[in-house]
Order: sequence, then C-alpha cells, then structure tokens
Amino acid sequence: MTDHNPTNDTQAYEALVPAVDAAPTVPVVATQLAPRSGRGRLRWLVALIITVLVAGTAAGATLLFTASAGDAAVLAYVPADSVSYLEVRLDLPGSQRAEVAKLLSAFPGFADQAALNTKLGEAFDRLVKAATKDKHDYQTEIAPWFGGQIAAAAGPVPAVSATDPASALAGTRALVLASVTDPAKASAWVAKVLTEVGATTTDLAYNGSTISVVHDKSIDSSSVKAPEMGYAILGRVLVAGDTTSLKAAIDTKGTTGLGSTAAFRQAQAAIAGDRVGFFWTDLKASLTAGLGSLKAMDKDGTATAALNVLAGLVPDWTAGAIRAVDGNLVVDGVQPHLAIRATAASGPGLADLAPRGTIALLGAGDLGTTLTTLHDKLVAEPKLAAAFKQVDTVLGLVGGFSGAVGWMGDAGVAVTQQGSSVSGGVIVIPSDATAAKRLFTQLRSLLEIATAASGPAISDEAYGDATITTVDISTLAPVLAAATGSATGMDGSGPGLGSLPANLKLVYSVTDKVVVLGVDPAFVKSVLDARTGDSLAKDARFAALAKRAGTAGAGISWLDITALRGLVEGAMPAADRAKYETDVKPYLVPLDAIVSVGTAGTDLDRSSMILSVNH
Repeated sequence: MTDHNPTNDTQAYEALVPAVDAAPTVPVVATQLAPRSGRGRLRWLVALIITVLVAGTAAGATLLFTASAGDAAVLAYVPADSVSYLEVRLDLPGSQRAEVAKLLSAFPGFADQAALNTKLGEAFDRLVKAATKDKHDYQTEIAPWFGGQIAAAAGPVPAVSATDPASALAGTRALVLASVTDPAKASAWVAKVLTEVGATTTDLAYNGSTISVVHDKSIDSSSVKAPEMGYAILGRVLVAGDTTSLKAAIDTKGTTGLGSTAAFRQAQAAIAGDRVGFFWTDLKASLTAGLGSLKAMDKDGTATAALNVLAGLVPDWTAGAIRAVDGNLVVDGVQPHLAIRATAASGPGLADLAPRGTIALLGAGDLGTTLTTLHDKLVAEPKLAAAFKQVDTVLGLVGGFSGAVGWMGDAGVAVTQQGSSVSGGVIVIPSDATAAKRLFTQLRSLLEIATAASGPAISDEAYGDATITTVDISTLAPVLAAATGSATGMDGSGPGLGSLPANLKLVYSVTDKVVVLGVDPAFVKSVLDARTGDSLAKDARFAALAKRAGTAGAGISWLDITALRGLVEGAMPAADRAKYETDVKPYLVPLDAIVSVGTAGTDLDRSSMILSVNH
C-alpha cells in the first residue's frame, strides 16, 4: 500500500461522501472588486479557465492514489442541450489509480512511487507559479478545494445573421466545470483571481441559486456584443460561463442534464468502465445549426445542398473514453453505425501489404463504396446534379465514376524507411482486380496519346510476377500548358502546371492483391515484396498492439514514434542536440508507437487507439 498524505486523504473522503443530488446549493457571496482599466477582452474568464486547467493537471498527479467511482460530479450540471462535452477525471476512479501509476512509471521522476506525491506537489507548484508569475501556487491555494474533476461543454450552435455575422458571438454558449471539496475556499480563490484582472461582480438570484455576474469595463463598453458571463457553485461543482448556460445548469437540479439523455447514455454504456477522460459530440445538432446559418448567406443554395448531403452521411453522435491499460494509453471510440461502411474486412489487410519499415500508415476501410455512395447522393441533389454530371462526362472515358473508384477496397497512405532512405505512397486493396487493371490500362493509353508528340513518357520493368510502370510526369508539361493556356501559375507568376520538376515521376503496379502508387520504384517494390515477404503485419511490435486494438477492423492506422524520433534526431542541428538530450529526449523515449483500428458493426461502429509506452 502506498503512503498517503493525511490532508489529501481527508479531501478525497470529502469528495466521495456527498451525493451530487443531495448536496445543498451553496450560493456565492457577492463581491465588489475594484476595476482596472487597460485589460483585454474576456481576460477574467481566460485567466479563470487557464488556472483551473493548470490546477487540474496538477491534481491529476496529487490525487494519484485516491479514487471515486461512478459518473463525474461535473456531469450532473451539464445542460441537456449541450452539443459537445469533454471530461477529465483527474481523481482517477477505480482501476485507473493503479493503471495511471504504471503508465507514469515509464517517465523520468515517476519510478519511485513512495516519493511520488511529494515530487509532484513540488513540480506543480513550480508550474502554477510560472503560469501566474509567482502570484499563485498549487499546494496551498488550489489543492485544498479542488476535487480532481474538470469538464467543458458547449451549448447549441448560435444562428449567424447574413447581415451581422458577429452577432452570433452574443449567442455563444459554453461552460467550464470543476468539482470542489470546499465551496467556501473555491469561492475565495475565484474572487482572488478576478480581483487581479480588475473585474467586478454582482449577484443574480435564479431558481434558488446565486449566479455571480462578472462585469468588465472593456466588454461592457465594446460595440461588439459579447455574452454575459458569470459563475456559480452548484452543490460540489464550480461552474463558469455565459449566464444563459449557467441558468440551464441550475435548471438541471443535478438530475436532468446531458447525462440523462438517451444518446449520451447509449454512448456511455457502449464504452463503460473506469476512465480518465470522456468526450461526446452531437454531430447532427451541430450540422443542423450550421446549415440553418448557411441558408441565410448561401444565395444560390449550392453550398447548403452539398452540406445537406454530407449531413446525411455522418453519425448522429460520436464519443470516446480515454483510459490507462497495461501501462499504455487507450482511446476507445463509438458512434452509430454508418451504412456506407463495410462491417468487416476480407482477405489480407493493409498491414499485410505495407512493408516492415513502415513508419506511418493512415488507412480507410472500403474506400470505393464510401466514395460511390457520396457521389450518388451528390448527383441526386438537383442543385448539384449539373456540376457532377460534367465530371461524369469526363470520367466516361474510363467507365464513369464507378469505373474510376468502384474497384477500391481498403486503402491507405504509407511512409516507409529503408536504412536512411524515406519514401511513401498509396496502397489500395482492390475489391475488383479486373476493374483496377482495366482502369490503369485505359489511363495509360490516354497518356500515350497525349504525349505522342513529345516522346515516350512511360516505361515498364518486370519485377517477379508483377510489372512496375514509371510515368515521367515532366513530359506532360506541354500538354498541361496547352490545356491551361500558360506555363505559369494562375496569378501569372511562378511555375504553373506547364512547368514541372524534371525528375518528377509516378511509379505504380497493379496486381490481384494490391495496387500501389508512389514516386519511388523502391517503395513500389517493397510493397510488392510484402505480399509474400516481410510485411508490417509480421513486425512483432505492430502485431502485439494491433491484436490488442482488434485486427478484424475494416481500417487500420499506425505511427512508429520511435522510428520517427530517430529521423528527427538524425536531422537535428548539432547546436540543439545538447539541450534536447537533457530536457526533451528523456520524456520522448518512453513513447513507442500508436495503432488505431476501426470496426464497423450492425448497430455501432467502434474504434480503438493505443499509445504504446516502453517500460
């Protein structure tokens, strides 16, 4: 059992005992504070938020060995009509207490758990003092009242007027919430911060609670109308933001807020468990509000029509939980299922076709189906049909839009390292290899016709059972110049489409298993070799992480942080190396890699991202 500071234990106990629903509402005592001129707009709120966030970061470490279960207290007062929510559980509930300790043990200064609280208290004192120019510290001013939970929420997106876009500022709604263990001390601290920035407060009684409305001369006298701002303490939660949102928070009574809505409950249930962070966004509500504002400014309705189509292709909401697991950081995401996504990948995945030396891989599942669905919906929109039919006419030379993209399955962009050489390109798993070969044959024929007068632009190289084709892009300069009417840029200066680098080439190969495109023959060859040889999927580090994330997904992404750090260090100027080695590198070395897998289901689509940490 790790040693505890008795003061911290008492604070932790006080944070756990009071139920949010039963805790009495503690009004904030009105305070008249001397104004100071010459301050910036909304400076008091910025100062308050920054200090709360700094305090929260510190509390996450100080409360490392305390725990509280269940929903965060701050969630209880988030208005039900909020469109986004971000929560940070620095009180480390349940299993996260031990898991975060294991995660942090990989970093300098965190190995000795017995001295952890002392070291962190001193470190965060320095952090708070630096952020506030020695006006405040953490251990004596913030720790005595802070409960370890922070949240931020945004209300409905305000309508934008076509004649006065700035008017939307007055309707902006947002809240910052922090749990408190001692309301009186929290009130005194807020008053002290406001005094330093020259603000005054007056009381506003509302529905049994008291809102402290903050006044700032620079805001009150400005021609730009900003929302009225204030703060209140509701139960054991400090809430700051615009007064409209504060009233909505009070109206929840701690029981009918965002946490009681069906969509939010569904998201929480889908990724249940102890966590250090949680986020949720109502995508539909945000887009609907944005479309309403756009209609007032979109004269011909084209932009509105396009966004309407896109709105029909996004999920109603998206959410994610952040937690420490087995010494790593994990982000589990969830959203309602999108019909345009395949439910599972079949055959080899992108990792089976990316070479072992892949530093980064950004993948997308079932790309052809996604693009085709989007295209069909855009063409079906009357205001967009004409423009897209022109595109279809041009693509008719290669079998139309379906012929151009319909053959695509999973696809990704890869960056690879072979020795000291870095390269990259596009990897596509063909869902219809015959259609893919037909498309590239047609494109080659068109290129040969277009460059007939300027000499051969295409060459082939046999490579095992495949053919690698190289297209000298520079030979297309005369064709592009003729098409654009100039060899210069659109503004009449500098190189344009008719002036291309002499060594610019496109290299590609089309097989039954993979279509690969790049600018370097070595990259194309490494992908072809990976079909039967040394692929990323066979790399032990990648395989272990991918297994944890779920390898049955339709899309996978990868970032080798260790390899990337090596590249950066190799290019670092000698003058910067000494400081980097002592001040930066020790904190980067534990960061190993990131893998992310997306999986489409019947009701919910899920994703899992793992940040691997070396121990």
